[in-house]
Amino acid sequence: MLEILNSRGSVIRTFTSTPVEEEKEILVKGVRGDRPAPPLPVDAGLNSYVWDLKVERLTPVSNAIRYVSAEAYRVAPGIYTARLSQNGKSVTQKFDVLADPRRAPISAKAWAHQQQLLANVWRDVNEVHKAANSTRLLTSQIEQLIEQNKDHLGIEAITKRADALLADLAAWEIHEPQAELPDGVQDYVSVPNRLLSTQYLYLKSAVDQDPPVTVGSEARYAEISKEWASIKSDLNRILDSDLSKLNQLLRETGIDEVKVP
Repeated sequence: MLEILNSRGSVIRTFTSTPVEEEKEILVKGVRGDRPAPPLPVDAGLNSYVWDLKVERLTPVSNAIRYVSAEAYRVAPGIYTARLSQNGKSVTQKFDVLADPRRAPISAKAWAHQQQLLANVWRDVNEVHKAANSTRLLTSQIEQLIEQNKDHLGIEAITKRADALLADLAAWEIHEPQAELPDGVQDYVSVPNRLLSTQYLYLKSAVDQDPPVTVGSEARYAEISKEWASIKSDLNRILDSDLSKLNQLLRETGIDEVKVP
């Protein structure tokens, strides 16, 4: 395993010798994401490996309907560390990422400011993706539970409560349907993907260039993060209320509770 660490000692990118397949279902409707990194070479002897100067890829999420780049952002010039590990042993080597000499000099403070905002955006994007994946898995679990226990005594009350929870989860995810498409085709944009495509990832693309960060970009991030906090709060309310009520019924009837993935 090869890890890239920043100057604070945090791992920002990891490479392994295991090939990774591209999530083809993620790349829909013009979205541009990072291709999986090639596996590390395992042949004995002298080997080389190229880092593209980007942080870790986004957490995958399906049905990502958007027309904006989902590529990871590039790191700033500075000192980084490569850590190569195998069988419990590791070696490290510091190295420099140099600024482009063809461009005007940029202060370390300006780069640090830009990198912090990009890191905040990337953290939020991953959080949104994980929330979307979690709710979809939860929906699948509930549907399977109802099917597997359809002959269980008291299943009618459980089904009624489960349907209410499923409806709330669907309403949370499908936030802004698109206009009707030709030939009766209906597409949709979920809350996380709509939020990312029109806001977070557009902002990332605007900031992921030479500093300084504009005041407008900072203000826009504050607006988006506030919106996401509200959406996340709605999801937590659904889980705390509807899911808790469903699990109470399941306990009363001797059926295993549903756990949030």
